[in-house]
Amino acid sequence: MDELSCRCATFITNVLDSDDDAVSYAARHGVYFSRMLSPIGRNALFCCLRYGVQIQNIAFIKKFVVRGYVRILSLLTLFILHAVY
Repeated sequence: MDELSCRCATFITNVLDSDDDAVSYAARHGVYFSRMLSPIGRNALFCCLRYGVQIQNIAFIKKFVVRGYVRILSLLTLFILHAVY
């Protein structure tokens, strides 16, 4: 799931930065204005909420951020399991 989210965030960043004006306009409109009515907007919101990044900073979602997120989540899980038992 994390690999897919990272790839999705990279795709969205590339589309937002596209040289084609129509493509970048459609992507910006979907991500920033009609977020829940657009598949690209919903995916951007999902990725940003999952990794705690603001929608304007979706370009910050890279593999090292995702790896850090997974590492922290696994450490928290181990800590909670250790505390319970």
